[in-house]
Amino acid sequence: MASAVEKLKSKGQMKFGALGKPLLVGTIAGALTVIVVLLLCALAVSCFSLPTAAMRAMAIITVAAGGFVGGYGAARAFRKKGLLIGGTVGVLLALVLTIAGVLFTQQAPAMQSLSKVAILIVSAMIGGILGVNAKSKRR
Repeated sequence: MASAVEKLKSKGQMKFGALGKPLLVGTIAGALTVIVVLLLCALAVSCFSLPTAAMRAMAIITVAAGGFVGGYGAARAFRKKGLLIGGTVGVLLALVLTIAGVLFTQQAPAMQSLSKVAILIVSAMIGGILGVNAKSKRR
């Protein structure tokens, strides 16, 4: 008797390769969005005298934008399971950003990072839901 995994593979319901590409593309798109928004925030900080609260808001906006774009792009590519795809991209993007932050600052993440991770994952889920439901252009 075939195992459950083999049954799913034979029915075409378990395609990890088909899922891997949208997740990778979504995570890269989210990371690139974070970099672009961070550069814009750095430009704003260097041009204007901004209070600390504004910088915290910029950090939240940055992770939310990255999560949304990543979740939207991955779910749009996969075309189903937007909440799950968005959440997965959010977790992957949070791991990438946490590792990058530790490598560049050489410090452990602070407790404030947990709220930003939650915002990142939720915004990626919202992006995933909207990405699945987005209508494609017809020619």
